[in-house]
Amino acid sequence: MSAYSVSAHGLAIRKVPQGVLDTVNQLLFDAGQVGGNLSFTDFSKIWQDSAGTTPYTTVEQYVGKIIDKSPNALAFTQAVSAARPAVSRRVNLLTETEFRGGNANLTVAFNVTASALDGYLGAIAVGAGAASAYKSMFSAANVSHVISAVVEMDDGLPPSFSGPTPSDSANDFVFVLMNNLATPVNAYEVIPLGGSRYRVSATFTPPTAANGNTGILKYAGNSARTFKFTALDVRLATDAHLPYQRINTATDYATAGFPHYLKFDGIDDNLVSAAGGGGTAGIYYCGAVRFNKVGAAQTLFSDAGTNSGYKLQLTAANQLQISAGNGTAFTAVNTTATFTANPVSLVELWDDGTNIGVRLGEGTPVTVARPVVAAGTAQITIGKDNNAASGYAGINMFEPVWRYGAMPNATQREAIRATCRAKAGIV
Repeated sequence: MSAYSVSAHGLAIRKVPQGVLDTVNQLLFDAGQVGGNLSFTDFSKIWQDSAGTTPYTTVEQYVGKIIDKSPNALAFTQAVSAARPAVSRRVNLLTETEFRGGNANLTVAFNVTASALDGYLGAIAVGAGAASAYKSMFSAANVSHVISAVVEMDDGLPPSFSGPTPSDSANDFVFVLMNNLATPVNAYEVIPLGGSRYRVSATFTPPTAANGNTGILKYAGNSARTFKFTALDVRLATDAHLPYQRINTATDYATAGFPHYLKFDGIDDNLVSAAGGGGTAGIYYCGAVRFNKVGAAQTLFSDAGTNSGYKLQLTAANQLQISAGNGTAFTAVNTTATFTANPVSLVELWDDGTNIGVRLGEGTPVTVARPVVAAGTAQITIGKDNNAASGYAGINMFEPVWRYGAMPNATQREAIRATCRAKAGIV
């Protein structure tokens, strides 16, 4: 997690280029084309209720209405409060990562005490001999994670992790992730942050998932060195390039440097626009997404009617698919590559007047001859099948853009792709 080395707090800030919304609007809508440009950063275009009367003021509130930033100003709403997604910027999977409440912020605290480190809200001091400082968390098994903490050894020297086994005396401590020892310990990364502070990190794929112990374990056989730690961070390894994120509570956390995304729960969350769909002369869609569940059909975007219109979905075989209907049947094409849970990837779909196509990330586009597309509905649905209680998507959606009609040229598409990558923090 080398990005953590750039400041005393281990922060690296990524910024979306200035004017990206204007650039996308110029590229896609300069001739009055129909489409959308959803922004999750401009809260002046988002409300908590579907009537648009309760302002949206901070992350983790539920979205009842959002107006897209294109000249079309499409209004997407959700009248059912339980079916509303939320804007989030959260990456760190823990809470109370700087231990404001000392040991009260731990589920297991043995031979540890509340302490302090300048610049942080709190810290935990670890004594000599056997000790453990755990929080409880749950994440996916068989998915690579990074666990890290800021560490200051009381003797002022760097922490050591040269032992061949976790309990070796050449190791100062080991990380535990959901009851699993993060091994090999001698592969831990130790990054100097200035003075006597270091960020220690381990990349590890837990073989099992449980709502279990996560944090620091010191074996009786480890070194006798004492230390303090804070800024505990657990995240998916695909987010390792992003900065350390302080989390106090699930709704109170550091947001600077983290991309905005709209989180759909995969159960009932969705948004609907009554207008904007029904195009037949082509379409182009681009945006990044993280699937938080796989192995089930999930719809990202659809104006599909009965064998008509367009639909972008993940199939039950975890392939990205575009479907276009001619009024009698759908023609579909899938990516060869498959999605796995949790990575953030760019997705594109298009109908260029000759072929329909789909592309996952930087992979090779896959195309098939287009049908004569019959108009779908004027309604557009995001997060489930259009006009059906099915295909609910468990996703993080990063600010998509789309346009009906002629496809943007290659130069324009690459500019749009670069903007969508930047919005999602894809490196």
